[in-house]
This record gives sequence, structure tokens and C-alpha cells, in this order.
Amino acid sequence: MLRALDWACAMAAEAELVRAEAQQRLWLPAPAIAHAGELWQAEGLGLDGSLVIGRAGESRALHRLF
Repeated sequence: MLRALDWACAMAAEAELVRAEAQQRLWLPAPAIAHAGELWQAEGLGLDGSLVIGRAGESRALHRLF
């Protein structure tokens, strides 16, 4: 755990590298995702950690707040 935190701190200025590493481990479900009453496909992660979804040439970034 501490190694992962050390790595994250060291890479904080490298947002694209961190996003790419996380995206490699991301499980993207094959079935569509229901959002706002429509079906979307998961496409990946945004630089801000959002889930990027798309359909018919349109894309949106979903954010989760706790």
C-alpha cells in the first residue's frame, strides 16, 4: 500500500501516465450503461478520473461524488 501511495505522489504531475495505468486495469462492461434514460457504452477514463461514456458520436464524462 505504501509503495502505491509513494508512486502516486511521485507521478502526481504526470496525469496522463496515471490515467493510462488506471485505464489498463479498468474493466469496461460490454453491455450498455443506462444514463439519463439512454444507453451508452463505457469508453474509458478522463484525466480527472471521470468515466467517459459515448454513443452516436457523442461523449460525456460521469463524475461520482461521495
